[in-house]
Amino acid sequence: MNADELRARARTLQGRITELSGVPSLSIRINFANGFTANTTWHDGTKRFYSFGGVGAAELADVKEYPIEIDTTIVAGWETSTCRGKLKNISDKPLEMLTVECSPEVYFGPRKAPGRAKMSPPVLGPGVEGQFMTTSFDYSQYSAFGVKVVVKQGEQEVLPYNRYAAKKGQERWDQAVSIYNASGLSYFQSPPEKEVGALVLASPAFQKLDKSEQEKACAKAIDEMVKLRLFDRAKSKKAVLKIHDPMTKTARWHYTDGQLSDVLE
Repeated sequence: MNADELRARARTLQGRITELSGVPSLSIRINFANGFTANTTWHDGTKRFYSFGGVGAAELADVKEYPIEIDTTIVAGWETSTCRGKLKNISDKPLEMLTVECSPEVYFGPRKAPGRAKMSPPVLGPGVEGQFMTTSFDYSQYSAFGVKVVVKQGEQEVLPYNRYAAKKGQERWDQAVSIYNASGLSYFQSPPEKEVGALVLASPAFQKLDKSEQEKACAKAIDEMVKLRLFDRAKSKKAVLKIHDPMTKTARWHYTDGQLSDVLE
């Protein structure tokens, strides 16, 4: 499976679910037995779905679903902050009346007024890149935990494609697929707990193997993770994998010191 195929499946099922349910914002998620995923996410601001294909913890968006691409730098201060960056028109139509708003995300309390900026140049033709820098916005509220960046065309919100996040997502996808091809296990994450080196999802092919072959597959997964710098043998005396069922997300096995054992949770 590749990301395009997964996203296509998600869009097809989404259309059917919307038709049957009559609920336009009902998102869907498909968990495949091999650890791959396909899902859609409804965005209230743009009033539409976006599709994603995933494996393990990696998810890839479809760049064709986004009209603009954003690159943002936040310059944060205690009382005032600004954000500046670039927008690129990646659609086939000119875009005008674009503005960018930056404001602090807050856990509670009143939301602060956003800093706003217009694009330069004011009209972006297909493939054209413009720049923006917002007016200062207040970041001093102690409940703030990040900065929200909103792009609008007139009064309508436009969801931008984040090239940096997409690059990181592609790296995670490539890593997970490499591990899956080597072992039949889908890499999920390297948790902070010292006793667990990595969490992985077991494919049906892995689950059908006898124990000795499963242990060989676990060893291959660790070797591949070491190559990809996702697993550091030096941090733990034991090479530990925690292996989950991709359908239930519950732990099924531990792999420690070359031995596979059942887990009861």
